[in-house]
Amino acid sequence: MQVYAGKFGKAALAQLAKGTQFDIAILDMQMSEMDGITLAQKLPLILMMSSLLPV
Repeated sequence: MQVYAGKFGKAALAQLAKGTQFDIAILDMQMSEMDGITLAQKLPLILMMSSLLPV
């Protein structure tokens, strides 16, 4: 198991941009710069655009 930790939601987006695949994400509702709710709303679109979402 590989664990990635980021202080900001943008760090998770950067990992996805690098092609990192995640099985689960635990999001903090009060992260600075981008909260967990905003990140959760962006994830499906980003995953579909990057073809990481299984069909």
